[in-house]
Amino acid sequence: MKEKNIIKITIPENISIKKENGKIIVKGRNELSRSFKENDISLTISEREIEIKPISKKKSAYAKAKTCASIIENMIMGAKGKEYVYTLEIVYSHFPISVLVKGDKIEISNLRGGKKPKIAKIIGNTKVEVKGKNVYVRSYDKYAAGQTAANIENATKISQTDRRIFQDGVYIVEKAKEEGG
Repeated sequence: MKEKNIIKITIPENISIKKENGKIIVKGRNELSRSFKENDISLTISEREIEIKPISKKKSAYAKAKTCASIIENMIMGAKGKEYVYTLEIVYSHFPISVLVKGDKIEISNLRGGKKPKIAKIIGNTKVEVKGKNVYVRSYDKYAAGQTAANIENATKISQTDRRIFQDGVYIVEKAKEEGG
């Protein structure tokens, strides 16, 4: 294996990273964890550095190593205190849509005049806030914020209609803007 395929990430001060039972746990101002399947990659954590290298010479193994490195870097940013914010916009032209946050679920009512509300799940410790026609999804975990925003958008997806005419729904308008930290 060539030495150039090894990906190294330096661990900043005030951040600790450990590996337990296939999970990577990153602690700083916040604590984030994510489980990884280490089929094609080798992950080694030393005092101030993480070394990720593909086990095989396949391109897919190197791609998995790069993805793993990106996920860990995002976790480090979240542990430092960077908050990821997704902005969604409520769009309707036929029936006014109401969006309510109820516990760990989001209830979208009156979509196309429907009697039954659409439900979207909130992932992890994500905070969802509705202000007028905008919905803000915030989390220190980029994956959780992105998946929650996608759940909201997918709950309002309407099939078998022309989307140019029936544009009613909740759509992502701004992705993963970093705030704070």
